[in-house]
Amino acid sequence: MSSYVFLNRPGEDPEWTFSWNASVGMIDWVKEVLARLVPSQDLAAKFLAPGPDWLAFNAFDDDEVREMVLVIGQRLDIEARKRFPDQQDVRAHVDELVELVLGWAGGRGFWDGVHDPFPLWVPRDFVVLWHHEDERAICFHSPRTPDEPTEVLLIFEGVGEMRVPPRLSRVAVGLVDGGYSLTTPDFPDGYVLAEGFEYRENDIADWEAFDALNYEKYVMKIVTHPLS
Repeated sequence: MSSYVFLNRPGEDPEWTFSWNASVGMIDWVKEVLARLVPSQDLAAKFLAPGPDWLAFNAFDDDEVREMVLVIGQRLDIEARKRFPDQQDVRAHVDELVELVLGWAGGRGFWDGVHDPFPLWVPRDFVVLWHHEDERAICFHSPRTPDEPTEVLLIFEGVGEMRVPPRLSRVAVGLVDGGYSLTTPDFPDGYVLAEGFEYRENDIADWEAFDALNYEKYVMKIVTHPLS
């Protein structure tokens, strides 16, 4: 059975706006990803509650739509690579939704463009992997787990000052004057004043056996942001 993601705002006829056709199971997967990755717990609860087998953007307010667009733009492609590693056709279909949503959102003020990745939400636990004070650099690491087949690195370079949450869980990275915010829901004032930020995620267990000629079989994502 098929269903839709309808991209329209209140008062707009969905037949005259963008829509994405997929199976009910695929729509449910998109909702599951949104419920897991959006920072607002009230919004997440809406995706988890029983409801229609479609997803219509006009059922959400503007702030909620911004959260949905950011998760779809930042995370849906890599979540598809993790969930459907050997199904290139499914991943290509998900990429169509990402492009459709970002094109729609860019014309309505819900997306600032692919070159501005912030805020970046990473609902995982992190620890300091290394801290090179002489090189003014620090790396926070989220290892692979049974539920997460990838590791994630948050790397800050040219660090001048930082105030980091005592426990890094459900992290958000954003922009502040002179650097980046690094916050959690219970620590909203964290920051790292730095010259640059890099996000890395991959599922490579053995770098010595890494097949560079067939890199597309791996889950890999890199976001580099120089502050200047």
